[in-house]
Amino acid sequence: MLIHISRYQIWQNEIKLIIDKLFKFYRNDILADDPQIYNQLKRDFEENYTYTTGDHTVEYRSYLQTTNEVINSQFSIIKDGIESICWDNVKEHLYHVVSKIEVRALNGSSEDSLAYEDHKDDGYYVIAIGGDKLSRGLTLEGLTISYFLRASKMYDTLMQMGRWFGYRPRYR
Repeated sequence: MLIHISRYQIWQNEIKLIIDKLFKFYRNDILADDPQIYNQLKRDFEENYTYTTGDHTVEYRSYLQTTNEVINSQFSIIKDGIESICWDNVKEHLYHVVSKIEVRALNGSSEDSLAYEDHKDDGYYVIAIGGDKLSRGLTLEGLTISYFLRASKMYDTLMQMGRWFGYRPRYR
């Protein structure tokens, strides 16, 4: 996962602390087999819902709805090879995956780095938080989620952003 909210290193490091704390909360509940966290994750996976925060109403679309929209899309190129999976398949892997995820800040003032070579056999599971260091053409192998809060209309910046995903056959 990539998170880029600010160009400023002080904010990237602060965001890392917040994300790390929140992730540990969820990881500890999953590792403790807390039924409440599994119920919430299952709900998020399967159900659409609406909630209000302050004076804003937010509509949440589940994985199942989003996946079905892609599968039923008229654009065959984006749906090729995409299949819907059930909650039980996801739940089966949660314990193993969350025990391996690391939260890293990638900027000039952090000592964190992406050590792909240390994880050749078991895969590398990381939440990468950064700014300019991430926007300069770094390819994040296996990137599946990107939260990027920076508008850009510049062609070269958009091309660099596309490189985060790398190239993999059948990857959309």
